[in-house]
Amino acid sequence: MQKVELSSDSFGPCNAFPTSLVVLLHGRGDTGRNLVGLAVQLSKRLPGTRFLLPTAPPGPHGLNSWYETDHTGNLDERIYELHRQLMQQIQFDCQKFSLELAQVAFLGFSQGSMLAGLAALQLSRPCAGLIVLCGGVPWHLDVTDALSQTPILFVSGKCDRTVTVYTTRMAQERLLELGAQQLRYLELPDLNHEISPKVVELVADFLWAALPQSKDQSIRIPDGMKVSLYSAGYEARTGAIDGFVQSEDKYWVQMDGPDGHRELIESGAFTQQLHTTLAGQSAILVGKRLADDGCIESLSVAVSEPSAEVLETKQIAPHRVQLPVGAVLQLGGMKKCAKRLQCLDGRRVRLRQVLQDGRYAVEVQGEEALVRVHPRHLVP
Repeated sequence: MQKVELSSDSFGPCNAFPTSLVVLLHGRGDTGRNLVGLAVQLSKRLPGTRFLLPTAPPGPHGLNSWYETDHTGNLDERIYELHRQLMQQIQFDCQKFSLELAQVAFLGFSQGSMLAGLAALQLSRPCAGLIVLCGGVPWHLDVTDALSQTPILFVSGKCDRTVTVYTTRMAQERLLELGAQQLRYLELPDLNHEISPKVVELVADFLWAALPQSKDQSIRIPDGMKVSLYSAGYEARTGAIDGFVQSEDKYWVQMDGPDGHRELIESGAFTQQLHTTLAGQSAILVGKRLADDGCIESLSVAVSEPSAEVLETKQIAPHRVQLPVGAVLQLGGMKKCAKRLQCLDGRRVRLRQVLQDGRYAVEVQGEEALVRVHPRHLVP
């Protein structure tokens, strides 16, 4: 039995830790990579979502397929083996990104909808949702009470000659028999066997409502935090965060200076100006040095000495620098920590509290409780 080939490059997000996972399952003869265009379109509404794009192995006829059928229409065993492998991959991604089933949705087009239904409707707990596009669901499912709580979007086309509305209507009736209570079934009059712009719009609306972590819950730089902007050919400018526009992933910055104007700036165009405390003196964090394991080896801070006209830069051990509460940093060098913390490596965090033992309590995206971390694991 050939194993399912998962794309090595799952799509998005690039600059943040994912808040949800959507599994896109292609139709017969296609590949997961051909659904990247769909993922790109959906990511405009769901910027924090990661998309998993598996590819089915070639079947007996040489076409990539999730299953074959016999003369009576029964599915062969390959779909159940591929289902097992797919769920292993999803479990791995959920552990890696600290996601719950309620943050995972399944979308299947044509033949891929059979595997999507197999995956989404037999879980012990409800997932975020199931989307069936121009397809159906397996007739025999070992469903649980979670089915009644699972949102389902079922879209078919009246012009579809591959999977006719007669077939999709039977699948709809079967879902209702099994106990589906949150099923939305649509027959689009001009839809062929395709994912049209109208379908993409319906899917994006469904996922926006279904994914609890897809909305404005990202770790962001808080209002009032000082930042420095650098542009080629210009001197560094400073300002303070004064709002965030999620749809554009940009911050409003209230600029310093006599005019005090306000600019909308991409997050990659500035850095936080971390004012710290060092032995009672005010200092600014200006650099860092990483150890081989990804931990902070030392921090560079600029200190204004009394009666000095220039700032003196010092290399300081991370535990000697008191970082400002509210700053947004990244975790690094967590691979040698306790196993429960290793999956947090690379995550964005917001500093919430300085603890008496010198560690920090940080807010991690996707975690309900604050996490205690050592200063050497906080990467500016």
